[in-house]
Amino acid sequence: MADKPSHDTSSTRRRYLKHAGILSAVGLSGLSGCSGNGGNGGNGGNGGNGGNGGNGGNGGNGGNGGNGGNGGNGGNDGWQPEQNVRLVVPWGAGGGTDTAVRQVAQPAAEILSDRGIDVELNVENITGAGGMNGAQAVMDQPADGHTIFADTNVLAPNIADGTANFTLDDWGGIARMQYDTSWIWTSGVEDTYDDIYELVDSAPENGIQFGVTGGLDSAVFPIQFAQEADILEHMEIVAYDDAGQMENDIITGEIDCGYAELVEIEPIVEEGEAQLLFVGIEDEVEGYEDVPNVEDTGWDAQFGVQRALVVQDGTPQEAIDFWSDIVQEAMETDAYREFESANYLDLREGYLSGPEHMENLADMVDLFEEALEAYDP
Repeated sequence: MADKPSHDTSSTRRRYLKHAGILSAVGLSGLSGCSGNGGNGGNGGNGGNGGNGGNGGNGGNGGNGGNGGNGGNGGNDGWQPEQNVRLVVPWGAGGGTDTAVRQVAQPAAEILSDRGIDVELNVENITGAGGMNGAQAVMDQPADGHTIFADTNVLAPNIADGTANFTLDDWGGIARMQYDTSWIWTSGVEDTYDDIYELVDSAPENGIQFGVTGGLDSAVFPIQFAQEADILEHMEIVAYDDAGQMENDIITGEIDCGYAELVEIEPIVEEGEAQLLFVGIEDEVEGYEDVPNVEDTGWDAQFGVQRALVVQDGTPQEAIDFWSDIVQEAMETDAYREFESANYLDLREGYLSGPEHMENLADMVDLFEEALEAYDP
């Protein structure tokens, strides 16, 4: 796959869900908690190594002398791990989050070795309960910088729906790594819709069945899109535990549409089994210029999967700064850049510094709470 240019997409205002529509779908409590993987693949892209501005901040540390500017983070003068490190992924091995985290963890481990830090960086998959089992496993460990949580839409939705036994104040951010992109698609073999406008125009008369896999986080994008297109009252969210079954039902015309990350469905798009209708991003995507986007339609639906690394509150700031530096350096390696491009994770800025991401999480909690208000099956 040829590399694609990175689009410098300016961030747009966050639009809250604003219409209390009624959906005749399965209640959120009945949705599977595995959205991390469904979402995993996720939506939401990345890039921002705009956050490298954060590096600038690290440079500030450099000014402190010893940290010599992260250059020296060879680490002998500042905090460094003294034992093997656990990187807890709350979703299954081989899923979108697991793969993305390992693509950062591998170069990070090499950086540790190059700095003479003789510890292992072990990725552990602790699944179940909508990501909460993994979060609890981290909370049960000392806040000493040796246990890190890979948060893919786990903290914010569980706080929003009241299932979490913690608040955002119990966590501290290392960095957001990726902000993936959501693509609405329909059958490419059945005579369904010519484009997104036909789907929207048909909603008042025929209704729309929109497939999702996962929990509250998976329902946000369809609700956000339906509000923007003013069809929320005519949309039914159909929840699946099995992404393969949802895909089959869309292709065969059993339901109208679903959404996914492009890398997940590109093979069936190329085979003609799926047709792309809308991409939740402002810019055109190379090779998919004919797919309407936010700017084309005026529908500001841009929610996507976000993948970040966080630690417990109380973790020494020196440890957080250390891991922030390691993550940024890992994301700048050729291996990670190639992964990022091949998986369309460079379509928009993904990197945020730890403090920026915690502010972003607060906004996400608000967004999920408003999704719950709008979702009234």
